[in-house]
Amino acid sequence: MGNRIPIDIAGRTVILVDDGIATGATARVAILGLQQRKPRKIILAVPLGANDTMETLRHDIDEVICLVEPATLEAIGFHYGDFPQLTDEEVIEILKRSRTPQ
Repeated sequence: MGNRIPIDIAGRTVILVDDGIATGATARVAILGLQQRKPRKIILAVPLGANDTMETLRHDIDEVICLVEPATLEAIGFHYGDFPQLTDEEVIEILKRSRTPQ
């Protein structure tokens, strides 16, 4: 976030988006961080998630929207035609550009 002040999400609906969830480890950490900030509702939206992981996450939050839930999921990237790995620097630059008024 750099030097930006976090948005106050208390009492708001938060939509947490991911490109896909296999083990759910990062999603769980994100959910715990959001829960500490007291949102009214947390919705997890993903195109792809391992079935057992998604079932577990459904117990932790208000709503899960997942388009495809295979019983076995080896790697998220296998389900995309183009799934390049980004460096931390690339992600930071994209986030900076998204904050700049156009």
